[in-house]
Amino acid sequence: MDKHKIFDSREFVGRGEEIALVKKATRERAKNVIVFEGDRGVGKTSLLLNLFKLLSAEGPGVKPFFLSLFPYRANEFRDQKNIWIKDEKFCAGQITQLLDQIAAYFEMIRVTTNDPDTQKEYLARGLAHLPNENISVLFVDAIYECEPDTLREQLEKYILLPFISSERSLLILSGRGNVPAWSHPALRFANVQRLHPFEEIWVRQQLEKLGSPHQAIYKEVAEYSAGYPLMIRLLGQAPGAPQDELDSAIDILLSETLLSETFLADFSAEEQNQIRLQAEKLSLVSLPFRKLEVENYFFDKNSPDERSSKMTTLIETLLRSHIMCYENGGYQLNESVANPIRRYLTLPKQEQKLKNYKIVFESNYRQLAEKYKAASSRYNDLIKQLSQIQTH
Repeated sequence: MDKHKIFDSREFVGRGEEIALVKKATRERAKNVIVFEGDRGVGKTSLLLNLFKLLSAEGPGVKPFFLSLFPYRANEFRDQKNIWIKDEKFCAGQITQLLDQIAAYFEMIRVTTNDPDTQKEYLARGLAHLPNENISVLFVDAIYECEPDTLREQLEKYILLPFISSERSLLILSGRGNVPAWSHPALRFANVQRLHPFEEIWVRQQLEKLGSPHQAIYKEVAEYSAGYPLMIRLLGQAPGAPQDELDSAIDILLSETLLSETFLADFSAEEQNQIRLQAEKLSLVSLPFRKLEVENYFFDKNSPDERSSKMTTLIETLLRSHIMCYENGGYQLNESVANPIRRYLTLPKQEQKLKNYKIVFESNYRQLAEKYKAASSRYNDLIKQLSQIQTH
């Protein structure tokens, strides 16, 4: 497994406000639900694992359990009984096993039966009546990305809802992308905290803790990473200069989302090779866009029906991968992806590529401004913003 997917608490920096919020919630010893949201690579998993480590060291009175729904590693917790973290995605067939592990850790009264569904019901009821002398804390990482919806609904039914029914419980979730259609008010009206990229001082501290060869040029790492911890880690651990490693770092970022096995089946081999180029083009669209506005920009050589079909497929894939969102009446590539790509395109060696993108982009929006007079100011704004992206 790649090093950037292995948690090491010695490398953790920042997030003081979020840590203080959780510690305050544990002191209050009452029901609470906190959700940490943020784009791909902003450090949600690292934050939850660091909080888990801190609460595990609290001693009597606080009992935390950590559930990771996606592949990750945290070797320092390997022998602990209160963590579920694997090299593969969580699946519905593991719910009973997970409940058994949770029941053992929280010392729940357990009734056993040979019927798996009945067993889940018994364990879920026990989870709703945890001992009151402790504040029980359940971390669930990547709950928004949990697919299919039926799996998330089962997790909600058998684990989340019973857990927050107990008297002293703190549920801490993380997610990116669209908020699930929660059935319970406690989840719908949770305390949502948005995680933001690192400030420059945190970038410097992160590089120091990584033992990076680029500590002296932390300002450049901060610029090219846009402050996103995943990109800081990828650039900071690479042997070459940040601007020389940016291309491969972006490939890693995309390969773990767009080009994962989940999405490969949606594309032909030729289309797979074009995904990176399509992400590059999208990074230059600075306002939420509608599908019609970018069809020509992306697929100008195809017929109108082919353009529409290809654009629909691309958008659906980007939404499923949770690196694009729909808001304010349009689609937008997440800044954690768009920002590093824009910086890559402004490198001197990418000057011709950026110029070609801008030519096609500007032509597309001038045509739209001419066709849709009422919206011409919008398209002129897009052209103006594009002109401000210059090669450094």
